[in-house]
Amino acid sequence: MTDQQQRENDIDLCEAVGRLPDRLRCVVLLHSYGYSQQEIGDMMGISQRGIGKRLEKAFNLLKLVL
Repeated sequence: MTDQQQRENDIDLCEAVGRLPDRLRCVVLLHSYGYSQQEIGDMMGISQRGIGKRLEKAFNLLKLVL
């Protein structure tokens, strides 16, 4: 993959994440910054299981558009 292709893929991913609903986008971004599901849950007042479900839903939506 060339540098140009990588940049285009990065832009596509950023745009796709940006289109996610707020409740899913927030979880994906925190996860990408290295926070654990437990840490995200603590910050958002949601169970770890709930965070896992949101991540799964977000990743499934991203797979559909990428």
